[in-house]
Amino acid sequence: MKKLILSCAVAVTAAVCFSSCAKDSCYECEQTASSVETVISVCEETITTTTTSGGSTSEASVELGNTNKTTYRESLEAAGYTCVNK
Repeated sequence: MKKLILSCAVAVTAAVCFSSCAKDSCYECEQTASSVETVISVCEETITTTTTSGGSTSEASVELGNTNKTTYRESLEAAGYTCVNK
């Protein structure tokens, strides 16, 4: 009986963790300042930055590496970016 209860507890914990992790796995943050729009997309292990100014658009991508997605998002929001889950 103890094994059954423990198995159920582990399964429920894993399901809750997977659900909350999957929900926050991708997000997009944007900011417009002085007619320059910057969009930063974070998905899986990649950060993609797209900048649009005067009709020109440039894009660059880097690996997330050791950066914590939640901490990175909080830093962007503190800098004035508006972020939404994707």
